[in-house]
Amino acid sequence: MIAEKEKNGFASLLPVFDQNDKLKTEAFRTFKIEQNNQLLEKIERDYPQSLARVEDDIDFENDELIADEFFAAVLNRDREIEVEGNVYKFTEKGIFYTTKDKYQDLLTSVANYSGSADKDLTTLDNGVMLFAPNRAANKNCNDCREGSSGGDNASILAAPQAAKNDLKICYWDPNIWDDIFGPAEDCLDNFDSKKRMKTKVWSQNYLLFSSAGVKVASQQKILGVWWSDKIAEVELGYTAVYFEYDLPQPVWPNNSFVFQYEYNGVIIDQFGRYVKPALGGPSSIFDKFPINDPDKRILTIYLFQPLEAILGKSSIDLTANDVNNGIESLVKQGFSALSSYLKKEMNGSAVIVYPSAQNDKLKFLFTNWVKTTTNDNKISETFDWNTAVIGFSSKGSSTSPIYDSPQSYKKFMAIAYGMGRRNSTWKGSRVILDDSK
Repeated sequence: MIAEKEKNGFASLLPVFDQNDKLKTEAFRTFKIEQNNQLLEKIERDYPQSLARVEDDIDFENDELIADEFFAAVLNRDREIEVEGNVYKFTEKGIFYTTKDKYQDLLTSVANYSGSADKDLTTLDNGVMLFAPNRAANKNCNDCREGSSGGDNASILAAPQAAKNDLKICYWDPNIWDDIFGPAEDCLDNFDSKKRMKTKVWSQNYLLFSSAGVKVASQQKILGVWWSDKIAEVELGYTAVYFEYDLPQPVWPNNSFVFQYEYNGVIIDQFGRYVKPALGGPSSIFDKFPINDPDKRILTIYLFQPLEAILGKSSIDLTANDVNNGIESLVKQGFSALSSYLKKEMNGSAVIVYPSAQNDKLKFLFTNWVKTTTNDNKISETFDWNTAVIGFSSKGSSTSPIYDSPQSYKKFMAIAYGMGRRNSTWKGSRVILDDSK
């Protein structure tokens, strides 16, 4: 799609082209150097005390502001896009947008705006709108563990589990870019000075849609530029991914003694019996909140009381062993019921769906997902079911969203890892991104 647009003159913010195409490579390299220099100037001028960083080397698959590379690819090199007659421009100050006939007013607003928005959506003097979610601006960094820990921890001739146990760990390190669209964290682990594994976790609100995801990529540096590079094995996984939405009417059913499990279109109870969904239950509410499971191989566990109550906790700490043991027990119970129903042994990944104590939020907790490929360079998993405005996550003509307008995640947490093997050496990292406070 992007390649076809580029034939008609469109210049993508993150284009796709062959590294042997020297003309396009050099042109894009020049653009990335200029872009990075401009960002560095802005940091030094407008944020002199900031810890924000810009990579010295050029990464052709990364944009400093837009973490979702799919969305970045549909923006032009001025980080702009036109949708339904409006032009949206993504900047370190926020998203400026207006009708396309007022494009010059938009550019003037971007150049002249030096204020600090005290709300998500601001109308400027010339009618241009400014959207600045400012998700992390008020975060107390005592709640954040900055930077990374670990080091050169890959194992030679190690089994994958041994390599996983020894992964470098990175925590979300808030910076000025996170003050705009939401948190994102990269974690690097090098095979050598020219080969590395890059693990990325993000949760960002782009107004047009929100994106949360995890990604791992194998990269090789050629002439100062990082490119994707195929290696023997690549693996991406998460221990937990959590987010929540405000829950509109009708409220989620409340029943302390019922668990329901959905797998491949079948819903059963905790005893492994087929059941008709309770009135107002998953068939009438959750159908409008579809899990992105095209292969129908994720076990969905519906709880009709808070997970905290089931585990006997006042709050859920996904880094605590006892909490994870309790969650693992729930998942095992679900697969046991499924195995009883299907009369064969089943296991795998699961998502737990449950209400808040006040029944005003619906919470999603994905657990223990793993994907492995061979002779490949990357794996990416994106959670973006909350909107289909641009068509990236179309839900089909028979499905209508539960909200009248796109909604972003209210809270987000991910504990994810990415790793890869070159010959007999494993490298990779684990990322803990917590924006749930």
